[in-house]
Amino acid sequence: MDALLMEAAGTDTAQEADDVLLGRLCVEQRREETIKIQVRIPKSWQYELDQAAASVHVSQSAYLRELIRPKAIQTV
Repeated sequence: MDALLMEAAGTDTAQEADDVLLGRLCVEQRREETIKIQVRIPKSWQYELDQAAASVHVSQSAYLRELIRPKAIQTV
């Protein structure tokens, strides 16, 4: 599976493939300015969020970005 991801992303490591495929650009590419958004969630959600992110081998931030992305780039 890692080999397929690495080939699709054009990278040499699985971690680089994750970064590219999850929206992080390669160093050579120009990056869009980012902003920090904070949200408060019930403490009881933290464990479930940790487990969900771990199940797809990404950080909480990457997991949340992927949840938000479809709505953020949706055109009205």
